[in-house]
Amino acid sequence: MTHDKAQWHFEGEFPRELDPRQAHVPGGLLLAWLAAKGMLSEMAEEDFADEVARLRARSITGAEAYALLGGVLDSDLLNPEADDFLSAYLDPDSGDYWADYGVLCAGLPSQYHVHDNWASYDSIAPSIDASFARWCARAGKPQA
Repeated sequence: MTHDKAQWHFEGEFPRELDPRQAHVPGGLLLAWLAAKGMLSEMAEEDFADEVARLRARSITGAEAYALLGGVLDSDLLNPEADDFLSAYLDPDSGDYWADYGVLCAGLPSQYHVHDNWASYDSIAPSIDASFARWCARAGKPQA
């Protein structure tokens, strides 16, 4: 399953005046969180070992890592728990990601103006943690 794709953002309301790399920020923040929580698949950990190590060391941003991984957040990059969580969290009708992401957008012209930096990640990570905890409770799963 494809959970997010940078290309999808270009097909929406992406402001044409922005650097196209900004389309990688929403998925990149999620990728950074997943890497920090150890929720990537064995395949991702092996095939993208250098990129994941640089991401975890914060020598590249989530958006930069997301671009290096092809700008696609597919099931094969995730462990089963992360795959299940993202299916719910990114659900367009009932998911909480865009509400959590909205905190970063306050005062900005669009969701695509969110800064690609670790301050943005540090701002959203507690919200993702809380959403993950709620999802675990609803699903009857212990938190990893």
